[in-house]
Amino acid sequence: MHIPDGLLPPQMVAGGYAVTGLATWYCLRQINHQGHTLENIPKASLLTAAFFVASSLYIPLPPVSVHLVLNGLLGVILGYFALPAILIGLFFQALMVGHGGLTTLGINGVLMGLPALAAYYIFQLRYGLEKFLPKPWPTGICAFWGAVGV
Repeated sequence: MHIPDGLLPPQMVAGGYAVTGLATWYCLRQINHQGHTLENIPKASLLTAAFFVASSLYIPLPPVSVHLVLNGLLGVILGYFALPAILIGLFFQALMVGHGGLTTLGINGVLMGLPALAAYYIFQLRYGLEKFLPKPWPTGICAFWGAVGV
């Protein structure tokens, strides 16, 4: 859900930016520790564009309209790259399409970025399930619940 400008009090807007800033700092720090950063940038760029396009298209279902978010999918595929990718997509949506806003970018980043990180952690549970289930099952189960469950 994109929260438009002017709806939230300044304290909540500042808190949203603070939480998003801390989460982004954490993700960038984890990306630096992982290595192979340059190899993942094209994948992150492509999925950022997919996130931007998919969440810009609305489908009217009376009495509301819905759209794809893809934050769970980004979390499963990108891992720690998901939060910066979502923030970039939200920034361009605020500028080009008018979804959300620049003052609420922090809150929108929290609302969409933290579930993406949760999806990544759900997907990482596959390593624990590999002890109990045959080889392809843990990856399939955790990918499904990570991408769809958040």
